[in-house]
Amino acid sequence: LAVFGNLLDPTLIHFPYLVFPPLIWAAVRLGPQGAVTATALVAASAIWGTVQGYGPFGGPTLHEGLFLLQAFMSVVAGTMLVLAAVVAERQQTEATRAQLAAIVDSSEEAIIGKTLEGRITSWNRGAQHLYGYTAAEVLGQPIALLIPPDIRDQLPEMLARLQRGERLSHYETQHMAKDGTRYD
Repeated sequence: LAVFGNLLDPTLIHFPYLVFPPLIWAAVRLGPQGAVTATALVAASAIWGTVQGYGPFGGPTLHEGLFLLQAFMSVVAGTMLVLAAVVAERQQTEATRAQLAAIVDSSEEAIIGKTLEGRITSWNRGAQHLYGYTAAEVLGQPIALLIPPDIRDQLPEMLARLQRGERLSHYETQHMAKDGTRYD
């Protein structure tokens, strides 16, 4: 109503794009349903204002004003729906990521993430329980920390295979806990 009505300073009616900040807020905070509702409210007030001769599209003829308004509202609606869809997809992705992270973290099995260069990037509770290191102690450290000294020569070959994109399934080796205990 501020942009398309007769409520504010007449100089503001030359800026129909002032409707974007509240519409962006609705798309980000309220998702697709909020974006559609907010866009419908803006369209209703814009049509009302244009018919009354107010706003940036209250031109010389009603037909011309409504035609320009239709083009403007098409751009607004398309932009808001795409933005709302992207935000909704991102929220869904974040929820899935959080769920998977919770599953990995709560697993009793040792699950360790590492870079292709062999640096530890993730460490769950199962790994902490098995190896005796806290996540703070091992994150960023080389995975060689867990390999007994007498078989560390296997590590470069294994990392090279991973860097080439090969899968290592059922790879048998030994690891060593903080207290020196070896695990097959």
